[in-house]
Amino acid sequence: MNFGRQAFAALFVVTALMVLALGAGCSRQVTPELTPQPDSATPPSQAETPAAAPTPAATSKITVYFVRGEEAVAVTRTIEATTAIATAALTELLGGPTAEERAADLFTEIPEGTRLLGLTIEGTLATVDLSSEFESGGGTLSMTLRLDQVLDTLFAFPTIESVAFRIDGAPVETIGGEGLMVSPPITRSNR
Repeated sequence: MNFGRQAFAALFVVTALMVLALGAGCSRQVTPELTPQPDSATPPSQAETPAAAPTPAATSKITVYFVRGEEAVAVTRTIEATTAIATAALTELLGGPTAEERAADLFTEIPEGTRLLGLTIEGTLATVDLSSEFESGGGTLSMTLRLDQVLDTLFAFPTIESVAFRIDGAPVETIGGEGLMVSPPITRSNR
């Protein structure tokens, strides 16, 4: 019997030790490493995203008119896309030809310092407001060509059918000392 008690006691001790060992392992609090999981609502950080090439800005092609000899000549330019595309075209026109365009014998009859004060488009009528410099200097040919530059640039947009002019905010019937008629608004057909 002594042997049976010893076996029972040994079995009891071994079982108790196993329960303690397992219990100790289970009762120990383990702090897991916090590794955030990707969440569809949270965009990945810059460090997680491989560097991508910058997206090129959207562009638009416009047509502006400069002068070669005694006629207005179309020049296509690429500009940053904008909803005010006609205003952007006139701004490019008033900026004059680039060095490359000048090398191709293009110039402008629009006097330096002429500013675009405004452009409104209502239906098919564009009303352009230019500073008084637009009327300064030049003779009849110069005035005719500068008007052609503005008109052709605006008529490059198929939605514009007529153009009215303002100088320094005031409606005008004639332009320059030559008295070139610009009222009623100039249309594609009555140029």
